Amino acid sequence: MTTSVRLSLPRAVAALSWTFLALTASSASAQEPDRSAWESGWHVVRPGDTMEGLAERFLGSSQLWRELHTLNPGVRDPNLLFPGQRVRIFLERPTPEPSAQVVATARKVNELPRPAPWRPATEGDVLLEKDGLRTEGKASARLLFDDGAALVLAEDSLIFIRRQTRASAAAPRKEIEIEVGQADVESAPRSERAGTIEVVVGGARSSGASSPGHPLKTRSRKSATSDAQFMVYAGASTVSAAGKKVEVPAGSGTTVAPRSAPAPAEPLLPPARGLEPGDGGEFDRSAPRLAWAPVEGAASYIVEVCRDSDCGSVVEVARGLAGSPFAPKESLEGDLFWRVTAVAPSGLDGFPTPAQRMTAVESVQPPAPAIALFTADGVRLADDACAAKAPELDVRAIDRAGKALPYVLVVDGKVVTEEGFRTLPLAGSHTLVARVTDARGRSADSAPAKLTLDGAGPWVELLADGAGPLEATSSKRETKDEEAPAAACDSGLEVRDASGAWHPVPCSTGSPAEPFAVALQGADAQLALRTAAAGIRAGEIPVVAGETLRLGFWDVGCGLAGASFRLAPSSHSPGRLALEVDVADAAGNHRTVVWMVNR
Repeated sequence: MTTSVRLSLPRAVAALSWTFLALTASSASAQEPDRSAWESGWHVVRPGDTMEGLAERFLGSSQLWRELHTLNPGVRDPNLLFPGQRVRIFLERPTPEPSAQVVATARKVNELPRPAPWRPATEGDVLLEKDGLRTEGKASARLLFDDGAALVLAEDSLIFIRRQTRASAAAPRKEIEIEVGQADVESAPRSERAGTIEVVVGGARSSGASSPGHPLKTRSRKSATSDAQFMVYAGASTVSAAGKKVEVPAGSGTTVAPRSAPAPAEPLLPPARGLEPGDGGEFDRSAPRLAWAPVEGAASYIVEVCRDSDCGSVVEVARGLAGSPFAPKESLEGDLFWRVTAVAPSGLDGFPTPAQRMTAVESVQPPAPAIALFTADGVRLADDACAAKAPELDVRAIDRAGKALPYVLVVDGKVVTEEGFRTLPLAGSHTLVARVTDARGRSADSAPAKLTLDGAGPWVELLADGAGPLEATSSKRETKDEEAPAAACDSGLEVRDASGAWHPVPCSTGSPAEPFAVALQGADAQLALRTAAAGIRAGEIPVVAGETLRLGFWDVGCGLAGASFRLAPSSHSPGRLALEVDVADAAGNHRTVVWMVNR
């Protein structure tokens, strides 16, 4: 029995086409393609699109159409695609035909994949030359171009990709037109070729180039009064309008009124400081609060709360803020980012702060208190300082709203009162911490303040070579050996410093002379005395001209700081001179020792 199958002409042609494609694919698939650099995305079908054409456009070879077909099991005929249909694709960047991919969206974002009508945009969608992207209120979107350039579209904005050359071109170029709103562009080319990005706003055009190691980062906007505003954060741009040009270097911006030449470039305001919560910080989900330090010259501020560090997916934006703090109105959960931008009176945005990562929690740990130590006369002590007695305390303990918080002092791991701190033993090293606890029971400690208390003064002794220490001479007088005080001044008494240089000891028979000071350090030190002109008696030791006496210094607490020397009339024995040696330690303790001096 013979069975015959009759095919209509269209079906026969389709069968032959399938057979041909299968044979072609069979020979081409002998070598598996390298899929390591492929990325996935979505394409809105345009008139005339086929799987072969899409493979050629995005993967560089029509023979890879099966790779795309397997992604779309609902497509029965790879040659029969319908305009407006959304199909999954692979991309290998840079794609043979220039493209841009929507990589982030927030709220209502629409795309115009010409000639198809406007439709909702979703992450992964690929846009081509002439396509458009639009955000509505509180919405945002981020585009990634083939060459690595990125565009972030703010709320209530509309842009078109007017022109885009291949990333592999000798001089890659793209042109973006802002019909409404604001777009941030950041470009850091992946190849060695410098790429030019032109942004058109009304009758004004900003042209900037980027190259490896020299990125371009700009913000462009069409204001509510139809002014074009261009801000350059990195790189440089040339802004042209009405037949005039203005160079806009990094850190500056310009405004272009309708049908007018660009205004001279003006410096942009710096980023705000003191952001709270800072990067990696926490915020109270029930009462979020974002704060920053004022920026000099700012007329207002913009605060953005985002799901990503580029703020391509915005949760909330607040503009025209008079200052810090800002309390978001949206319900915030999980890990988010936030940044603040100061706005100049001209309306130009300053440098946005780096996005700060923050996490929502039930209760935020209070800010760590700050502790400072001062001497009785108001001099602030450095960390790990020495003091002769317990210093004055200054503790700053406030919550994130600026309200005072109670605190306790922790000294050497034990909680003490401020009175207990003031009565610490005047010897030894201590570590002091201030600890606050808020109404929810969360606490925070200040940075530790280290302090050494040293209530004992340093010591000095006079030694003769080979002899023991001499006691300081009392007011006892030996009348038979007395001479006029001026005779001791003529002896040429000198002291040697640590460098080995000799210095005369100041001497006066009237008002006491200004002493000569020598710096000392460490727990002990020695200096030498000698007479250069005539012998003397220092205490009970005779000193022949040219001989030396040794002075020994030591301190058991914070260490030596210095010593000073002078010959002055004795306050205990009228008519006699005394060698006065004053030694000080690092805690500020002093000890003055006196030896009678005779010729």
